[in-house]
Amino acid sequence: MALWDAVAKIAGLPLYRLLADRFRGGHFDNKVFVYAAGGYYYPDKDLSHCKMKMQGYLDLGYSVVKMKIGGATAFGGPAAP
Repeated sequence: MALWDAVAKIAGLPLYRLLADRFRGGHFDNKVFVYAAGGYYYPDKDLSHCKMKMQGYLDLGYSVVKMKIGGATAFGGPAAP
């Protein structure tokens, strides 16, 4: 994607437009599906901080959020190998 981004910058076009012109005859969707990714854990933060961050994404209007899980002893869970 970084290479396509560079090509679009050189062409002076937004990336979505360059890709639409090249692969879809100039047609593009007015809406795209996106989600907020977060909920990362930090050694100095607790579960309430994570809940607050995830709620913040919902408050911003996201209808779907993706939460990072596993890999550390966050919130009392087991450590990853």
